[in-house]
Amino acid sequence: MRTLAAGQWGCNPASARTCRCAVPFPLPVPWRAPGSRLGPDAALVYNGAVVSQDEADLPEEARSMIAYVTIGADDMARAKRFYSAILPALGYVLEEGPAGLSYALPAEPGQPPILPEFYVKPPFDGRPASAGNGAMIAFEARTREQVRVLHAAALLAGGSDEGQPGFRASYRPHFYVGYLRDPEGNKIALFSSDPNEPGRDG
Repeated sequence: MRTLAAGQWGCNPASARTCRCAVPFPLPVPWRAPGSRLGPDAALVYNGAVVSQDEADLPEEARSMIAYVTIGADDMARAKRFYSAILPALGYVLEEGPAGLSYALPAEPGQPPILPEFYVKPPFDGRPASAGNGAMIAFEARTREQVRVLHAAALLAGGSDEGQPGFRASYRPHFYVGYLRDPEGNKIALFSSDPNEPGRDG
């Protein structure tokens, strides 16, 4: 088992396929696959020692610090068409109401919500929605093929291309990503970094 820096959490490297760990150690927070909890042979480690197989057992400071992400939209039907072309395939469930769209990963009964959740809502101040210059939201796909499929589906659902799926020379060798913008101009990344798939260098 790899030793982590003091005070940092990560997945057991021996269970990388189950945990879908794909970023270098040490990790600042626990990591899990989209739409799932830790697998049966996965474990969370602290300072190199296995401490738990359930994120619910973690102390508050070790859990995700981001509870939800909200973006603005003026046309909810158009936004729903776009995000529903991407997020359900990644495990997100939509709740729709007068306040807008709420996408969340389903949690087991009695378990805390899986964070962060993703909201699309009209701006609170009543002014037109606008995209942030320099802001981007990234969603993780399970495979490179899913990145390609969802990128294409999002374009058909009203998005615009900001970078075709592929490897980038300046990123990690297994980081495969495609970029696009939603109908309001918000920048979205779809990526996969599964170490069990061939990387940029073959």
